[in-house]
Amino acid sequence: MDAQSYASQIPGAESGRVRLSDCIEFMQADLVHVNPTPGNLEHHVSDVLMYDPLDEWTNVDDRIILAVGITYGSADFDQLLHRAANSNAAAVIIKARGAHMEQLRSVAERNQLAVLVAPRDA
Repeated sequence: MDAQSYASQIPGAESGRVRLSDCIEFMQADLVHVNPTPGNLEHHVSDVLMYDPLDEWTNVDDRIILAVGITYGSADFDQLLHRAANSNAAAVIIKARGAHMEQLRSVAERNQLAVLVAPRDA
């Protein structure tokens, strides 16, 4: 299925404005949303971006960021959340090896950013 066909199945996609909650529901992924709030669930999503700390920073406005090679509590993790929040990202998806949900919730709330945790086998 191409990206346009995939996107057309998400409610609101025809207007180019999809909510984070719709993306999570449509993906039917085993993602854990560590800090769901009405505000971040309603955040509009324009795209998904795979982020590697070795790459140059790019525009993340309204994007879901898939964090690759980043460990909870590392300088790269802290910098990513800070940059993502300041750039109006829709959410950051990470694998949270070794992190407790309360720790993730705290850092997500401090940055006022939706953080989703992917399962280890994703």
